[in-house]
Amino acid sequence: MTGYNKLVYFINLVSHKTVKMKIKSIYRVSVLVLAIGLIASCGNNKVKDARSAEQIHNDSIKDAAVAAAKAKLEKLLMHFKDNNNFPFVVDSAFIANSITKHDSLGENEVKTILVKWQNDSLMNEDHDAFKDFYHIDSLKANHGFDKYYEKLDAGDIRYSNAYGLQKIRLADSTQVLIWALDYASYQADPMFNSTNIYGTLFNKDNMGITFLLGQSTYGTDPPAQGTTMLTSNLMKDGKLVMESKSITEDLDSMTSITNKAHFEYAISNSSVTLKIKKRSAPKQDSIRVGTGK
Repeated sequence: MTGYNKLVYFINLVSHKTVKMKIKSIYRVSVLVLAIGLIASCGNNKVKDARSAEQIHNDSIKDAAVAAAKAKLEKLLMHFKDNNNFPFVVDSAFIANSITKHDSLGENEVKTILVKWQNDSLMNEDHDAFKDFYHIDSLKANHGFDKYYEKLDAGDIRYSNAYGLQKIRLADSTQVLIWALDYASYQADPMFNSTNIYGTLFNKDNMGITFLLGQSTYGTDPPAQGTTMLTSNLMKDGKLVMESKSITEDLDSMTSITNKAHFEYAISNSSVTLKIKKRSAPKQDSIRVGTGK
């Protein structure tokens, strides 16, 4: 074999080995890449499985919470009897009868209903009344009311109770929950009592605005005493007409002052809008002995 042929043979031999080595290298790299891919895939599946399990767990918690809230709401609504008669009238007789033979409501139930107040001067003083109610109801729940009652003094709240009354449906399918708060102070001057009738808008399992529908109050701090009567008529189309009459008497001067007011509102599924507000000029009279006027 000539020198030239030997050189060619050697080059071919080296080239053949190089190709075989490259093929082996490529094969090894391919196997390594495939192995890494399989490992990564398994890891991703585990992450996905873990995320899926976590999502399922979270969804089950949410579903349980929704079911519990729905059951709580259904139980609450059982306190309200359906009434389809219109106009819905809140007069002195309705107010007087609202605290008899009706289901009482506790603190948690009232807080479920009372989520939004009507921005109205008629309800300015009611915030304190509900604070007193929550306090009294908490005392009852924790067996502390008897001890509280033994230490009552003038101006302290003697009792405070809430009642579920009725449920009505307006023409636009808005539901109104009708309920009452009845409270009184210790029987010593000064003293006061009040029965308030409220309406709360209720749509699609959501509580809306709470507004005043009626009120009967009495208060005395000698020589002054006073009463307020607020009555209303609610129509099926959502029109609410209210009349207020307040009388303040001074037993020293034997005079009284009467204030009257007229209100009209429009009620829809999410709002209570004041349309008309009229107040009469105060009227002063003499109190005639034996008549209370």
